[in-house]
Amino acid sequence: MAHRDFSYCTRGIYIDQIEKWFVLFLREHFHFIIPEELFADERTSFDAVCDFMGVARQADIDFTPFNSRSYADIQAEVTEFYRPYNLRLAERLGRELPWS
Repeated sequence: MAHRDFSYCTRGIYIDQIEKWFVLFLREHFHFIIPEELFADERTSFDAVCDFMGVARQADIDFTPFNSRSYADIQAEVTEFYRPYNLRLAERLGRELPWS
């Protein structure tokens, strides 16, 4: 229980989690969504997920955000902490990430 409660930083190191999955599954079995891209164009991102999963696109989705807040007060510190991990993630995914 303590590990889960105090591991919020390590849970944000996505590359380490993704690498474990890539040992078991092929890269093409994954579709990664970058939050900044999702929030910039929810419809396109959602349609891409539907297409990836092979399910019908849904026209009546409400993309109104809820339970959101600003993290501007800690953004620089968080960005610096995750920088080396996000650079590895960008390299592994073969694309630039907006927060790298």
